[in-house]
Formats: sequence, C-alpha cells, structure tokens
Amino acid sequence: MGKVDYLTLCQRLEQIESLLQASGLEANFVEKALQDWLKPKPAFRPPTARQQQQFQLRSRRALRCTILRTLLQEDYRGFSCALAGSPLYQWFCLVDALDEVRVPSKSELQHFSHWLDAAQMRQMMERLLRAGLVGPSRPATFKRTGGLGGVFCGYDGVESQRPFSGGLAKLVQASTSIKRLAVLVMLNPN
Repeated sequence: MGKVDYLTLCQRLEQIESLLQASGLEANFVEKALQDWLKPKPAFRPPTARQQQQFQLRSRRALRCTILRTLLQEDYRGFSCALAGSPLYQWFCLVDALDEVRVPSKSELQHFSHWLDAAQMRQMMERLLRAGLVGPSRPATFKRTGGLGGVFCGYDGVESQRPFSGGLAKLVQASTSIKRLAVLVMLNPN
C-alpha cells in the first residue's frame, strides 16, 4: 500500500469513527448488546461493574471489527492477520495497546459478526449508511451494475472525477466508504 492509499484509508477510517460517534450508532449498538447480555438467565448472577465495562468495550470492538472486516472484504482468518500487522486497523478496532497488542482470533471475529442478531445488525448498518449518505436536499442513491466495481460511485449515483472542495470531498469519501460497507453487508449478511 502506497503513502497516498494509506493516508486515504486513514482519513476514511477517521470519518467512519466520527460518524459512529456523532450518529450515536456505536452507543446504541453497545446499549442493545448490553440489554441482551443482562437478560436474566437460569443461575444468573448480576455482573460486576468491571465485567460490564469489559463487555461494553468488547461490544465496541465487535462493531468496529465487523465494519472494517466487511469494508476490507476479508475472511475471518485473513482479517485477523491483517489486524495483527496494521497499527491503523488496531487503532480503529480498539485493540491497540502500549504493552501488548491482542488481536481477536478467527473464532472471536466470527462471534463478533453475530454479536447482535442479523436484523439488529442490518438496522445498525442502515443507520450508519443514512448518517454518512443523507445530504441536505436528497438521499444518496446506489447505482448497481455487474460486480462490485460499479457500485461505488459519487454522491449523485454517477461515477465522477470532479474535484471537490475539502469539506465536500471528505463527505464524498466517507459516503463512498459507507456505501461500500452497506453493499457488502447487503450482499453478504454473515
């Protein structure tokens, strides 16, 4: 990956992170996961505050790992390897640490992809899509052609090479990343 590609990817991940936080999607995801986790079960002992805090962090990791794995179109094993080798991916997925980096295993990543049931996960991805794509006057549209190559297009649904101003360019880049993520989730819900 070249310098420009790396910087572009870095900007896109920062934009997705700010969308996750600004839209409240990440907080909502954690809240739904926590509600499911706290449902009383036979021989249920309420979790300690520390256990609840750890579960909330794992929930955030589950969402971010699922988003990034889908965006990169990696299988579980390939994504685990990519995550182990990339400080940028580690930062986005909240697994970076000073002393020891512990990346999720293939099995854990598979578990992350089913952290919420499929309907709830799809709803979360649609919210992320809306947060990144809905413009001031009209919603963005998909242009679907054969294969995934034609799916990623400009804000108005047409591939374009027009130069944009800084703010709008970032919005278009974030929209492209979110569109890619949404299409991949729609094509492969697992």
